[in-house]
Amino acid sequence: MKRLLTLLIFVFVLLITGCKSETPVVETVVPVEPTIAVVSTEEVEEYMAIRFPDTGTDDWSQIEFLNATVLDNLTTFTIMARLNWIDFQGAGISNKLFWKQEQWITPSEGWSIVYYGNAADKVLEFTFDRQTTAGVWDGPIDMSTGTNYHVAVSYDDSSVVNDPEFHVDGAILAPVTEVVTPVGIPYDDSSYPFVIGPRDIDGYMWDLRIYDRVLSTAEIKQISDARSFGEDGIFDGLIFWPKMNGASTLQSWDGAALSKTTQIVDSINGFLGTPDSDDVNFVTPYGYADDYLNIR
Repeated sequence: MKRLLTLLIFVFVLLITGCKSETPVVETVVPVEPTIAVVSTEEVEEYMAIRFPDTGTDDWSQIEFLNATVLDNLTTFTIMARLNWIDFQGAGISNKLFWKQEQWITPSEGWSIVYYGNAADKVLEFTFDRQTTAGVWDGPIDMSTGTNYHVAVSYDDSSVVNDPEFHVDGAILAPVTEVVTPVGIPYDDSSYPFVIGPRDIDGYMWDLRIYDRVLSTAEIKQISDARSFGEDGIFDGLIFWPKMNGASTLQSWDGAALSKTTQIVDSINGFLGTPDSDDVNFVTPYGYADDYLNIR
């Protein structure tokens, strides 16, 4: 009994004082590598704008794409570009932006987009020629000189009753007025060039795109809000995107005249555009890079 009592006391003391052997903990220190800034060696593309000057004498300053076959007889499309106006034509005279038609015959055959910046009612106007009656639509927009705008026009030609959609800076223009109701089937416009800035325009244009589908308002706004070349990521259906930007050798064009031997290259299919006109009043367009226009 005495031995049992002694044993219990011994166990009790062990429980209180503890009887474990502690192994010292060794902390492992992992050396931290210094942060190294990685500098990309890739060339950064910048926008370049084309200036289409106007001397006020019914002149022409344009870039023609004679072989852009992907634009022939488009039935559904969205065309867009960024613009900065220097001046507008006289009252009631249109500032033509783009066309794919022959306007020297009556009636014309194809389609065109113009802006009336000096009219009583300032409108963006889209014309789509048909073999009976051409459709004409106006969207109200009062654009000022010296301001950057993103302009987009979408059209679905699958039905004669469809109206185009106009967007400026990502916002849809409403209401769209049907000035002339279209009647008949479209013309074959495959024999006509696609022309940028063909007549009576004084201002800059850049980031021109054409899609073979009608883009949503959300997609157009995403493109409009992007401030660097192609960062919007909207490439589905993009069929025409001339490289009016200041990368590589194009940078040397900053402020320089674009002669008739200068070619603008479509970055999607390689179609070539040339500053050219058969008109005696042809005025040479100019190229300006991002640092001049400060468009970001």
